[in-house]
Amino acid sequence: MTKRFLMTAAFVVATMFSIASASAQGPWSFEHEMLFVRLHTAHGTSTDDVFGLDPAQRFALSFTNSSNVGGRITFFDYDHDGSFTAPGGTRIVSLDMQNTDFELNKRLSLSCKTGLEACAGLRYSDNTVLFPSRFEPNDFRGLGGFLGLRGTTSVFTGGELYARGKLAILGGKGVHDGNGINTPVRYEQSRTHTEIAFGYQHAFQVRSLVVTPHFGTEWMNLSDYLIDPVDEQPESDMMLGGLTFGVNLRF
Repeated sequence: MTKRFLMTAAFVVATMFSIASASAQGPWSFEHEMLFVRLHTAHGTSTDDVFGLDPAQRFALSFTNSSNVGGRITFFDYDHDGSFTAPGGTRIVSLDMQNTDFELNKRLSLSCKTGLEACAGLRYSDNTVLFPSRFEPNDFRGLGGFLGLRGTTSVFTGGELYARGKLAILGGKGVHDGNGINTPVRYEQSRTHTEIAFGYQHAFQVRSLVVTPHFGTEWMNLSDYLIDPVDEQPESDMMLGGLTFGVNLRF
């Protein structure tokens, strides 16, 4: 909770500073997204009453210079838990995930109606998962690189369709009890995050601001985050998928 509060506060302070200095430093933008995503697992789950379209948030602060080269800091937060009755008593299941991206990007104009943004950077991920077959913890903290593309095409005056994809490969420390040992064991583990999204956005001029609300759908596949029910190792995937609603402020 403290970590999420500090991250949110940092984004607010950075945004206030950037608004005050925008005229001297160039085009800044701040974006906030609400995601309503449902958890799926590769080996399936019967806990439909625990995980529904649960809320997640994403914050992004960006700067782009006159050459269409820029940087962006993005923070994603999903935290949901619940319980259900099973043989032997009540079981607790949870997923707590924070991803922080630091990226450089380049915007390209492919035509008068179509644009493309390519990005590359680093992702730090901090996850706590309590959702394996025997309900032991499976935690991971790691750092790695990512590549991404985001394309837009104009369909109305001010309106655009967008699509984006991002692939992150992480390495770090994992902890799980899936081997039946009471004390968690640390492993040097790899994780892969794959994200795809598409939707519609529409820009409005509001005095000195360009306000761009958007809505769409998004899927995020997370490899090797769950304990496989057969060999009890962390090698089963999970996926968050659902709806996104957000607004971007450019100044």
